Amino acid sequence: MERKPSEIIQEFLDLIDNSHTEFNDSKTKVDNYNSKTYTWTHQLEDCKNKQERNRLATAWQKELKERRKEKDRKNLWEKIHNFGVDVSNKAFLKKLRHLVQEQQKVEEYLETPYEEREYKKGVVEK
Repeated sequence: MERKPSEIIQEFLDLIDNSHTEFNDSKTKVDNYNSKTYTWTHQLEDCKNKQERNRLATAWQKELKERRKEKDRKNLWEKIHNFGVDVSNKAFLKKLRHLVQEQQKVEEYLETPYEEREYKKGVVEK
């Protein structure tokens, strides 16, 4: 079945809403990884032997790979998140939310069989 216009608009609004959670979650994780850089550096500096240094370097490398994944995720959602929180777009998004509600009413009305539709007085077209 073909998707309704209200579903398409709602999916866009859901995307904007979800972008905030995705972006903020990944940003928090990246910031946490970044804050550990000095700790790792000092631990490597204080290593007593080659084995300990290699073990720490390998652990740090694994963490850096996880950091890269989160950084990529953050970058993926950043533009959408920024669009959603931009003050100049607030009115537009509010109008879209209203449009979804109005469109759902129209779709509901049109899904009712013609014979069962209730006439509502409106403006007479000329």
